[in-house]
Amino acid sequence: MRQGLIVVVLTLLVVVGAVGGGSALYILMGRTLFPALDSYDDYGPDLEPGVRVGEGYLTARDIPVAGRMGSITDMVYAELDTVAGPDIGLASAEGVAILDSACEQRAFNRIAEYVDTIHFCHRRSDNSYFVYNCYGFGEDNEAATFDLSGKQRWKFTGTEEYALLAAGDLDQDGRPEYVVAYSAEDDESTLLVLDTQGKERSRLKTASIWDMRIAERLLDGGPALVTIEDGERIVFRSERGHLVHEEPYPDLDGNLCVLDGFGDPKRQCVLVSEPGLLRVIDGTGATILNLTAPELDYPDLISAAIVAFATDSPPLLAVIAPTMDYEPTCLYLYTLDGTLAYFEVIDGYFASLLALPGDGAKPGRLLAGGEDLLREFTRAEQTPVLQTPQHDPGSS
Repeated sequence: MRQGLIVVVLTLLVVVGAVGGGSALYILMGRTLFPALDSYDDYGPDLEPGVRVGEGYLTARDIPVAGRMGSITDMVYAELDTVAGPDIGLASAEGVAILDSACEQRAFNRIAEYVDTIHFCHRRSDNSYFVYNCYGFGEDNEAATFDLSGKQRWKFTGTEEYALLAAGDLDQDGRPEYVVAYSAEDDESTLLVLDTQGKERSRLKTASIWDMRIAERLLDGGPALVTIEDGERIVFRSERGHLVHEEPYPDLDGNLCVLDGFGDPKRQCVLVSEPGLLRVIDGTGATILNLTAPELDYPDLISAAIVAFATDSPPLLAVIAPTMDYEPTCLYLYTLDGTLAYFEVIDGYFASLLALPGDGAKPGRLLAGGEDLLREFTRAEQTPVLQTPQHDPGSS
């Protein structure tokens, strides 16, 4: 994980600060690190664990995961093995685990290479999955892809600097492309678009890229590369990396995730974070919903999912945001009009979410991926007291 490199980061802070000034820190790490250092190992009274809003609305149980996975950074619900029926896939810097829908573990496949934050990618051409390392930190931790057995398939060797990797189908041929960004000169990034074999398709200079994802159903229902640049703009790019349009958002903290199923089920949205605020952004770059996020302050990652706990209750938007010091995690549940229904500070590092549908006999569930465990949330009997949003939905 990125925050596991804190010792290396402290050394780099001194070197980079002396050479290039404070702005170079953003290019190197894609985040401002000072909030993490301020709160390192001490999250203070404002982040003490506990339910802040919606006490009694959820019940939770912990499900251990074998294999010493460490922090689970992504999850999918799909057919992943030869046993019929959908599986739960868990990905971490240590490996890939496969569980059945009842959370019984079937396999754990270790990733031998040193990697950081692993995400799943769907290859539509054969309906298979692989995983990739989103954040590479140099010669021993490259941006790379792996199959579900943990075997490395491809790695990017074009730089020994900090590199970002996004994977997804940008040209709609059913096969994923790779996009790599790494630091260049004068507070810029080099952006490379590579085909599924890693062959270069295009190369261009951009502003400093802090985070990026490929959304396959965003621009008029089609794909786009979405980047956060200079911490103040959301940028939408074409299959070759060229700018389509951008929107200014001056307080972005460098976190980005793609959200499925919000509003139009055929399209995706983008979720970004600012101090105390989450924004749902559509394919035009416009904010369609502002979400008050109490105590949110420079999280390490954000993950989101639409969850329906029961057939007689409306769906909710769940967002999880771990802090950079490995200690507390903020879990928020919102109605789809932006009202905060549940807010809990969880003691521990939880970096991923997965919503599992109910089937009539079983209620819908929300899984949070933690350290060697899943925390399963289901609805309790009590209806939460909703908190009126402090920001008008749809305002920017």
